[in-house]
Amino acid sequence: MHTMRIHDRRQAGFTLVELLAVAVIIGVLAMIATSAWADSPESRLDLVQRQVEDALDHAKALSRANREAHGVVFEVSTERLAVVGEDGLAVEDPLSHGDYVLDFTGPQYPRNIDLVSVDFGDTVQAIVVGPEGRALSGGSLVVSFGDAQRTLTLDSATATISGS
Repeated sequence: MHTMRIHDRRQAGFTLVELLAVAVIIGVLAMIATSAWADSPESRLDLVQRQVEDALDHAKALSRANREAHGVVFEVSTERLAVVGEDGLAVEDPLSHGDYVLDFTGPQYPRNIDLVSVDFGDTVQAIVVGPEGRALSGGSLVVSFGDAQRTLTLDSATATISGS
């Protein structure tokens, strides 16, 4: 006669409940770390830099596609930038289908983001991209978030922006 043995529950390993508890704890810690990083001045300035780069990339793409000049105009006094066509009017934003205008005083931006200064070598505070997709002149834009500040420099040869 065979007797059935009940398996001993003291085997090595973790239960599903224990694994889920560890996953929840790791998730909470990751969320706390992410929110702390997202509120840092560096992360806010990274966001502004990416948005300026995106605007420039859009202006370059339109210039190449349409074979006409486009630009990114900065308005320091109103804390805005816009991608514009040869006529100086804002072009359509491919995502929102409205005007391609970023207003850094809008509700989607944290307070204390400032366009401090713009210097592209002309009286128009703009990056102008020629029909071939190259910037017509170099220059810089200074942005700040609270006490942190970053200079975004345009390389006219490559029409790319770098931050320092």
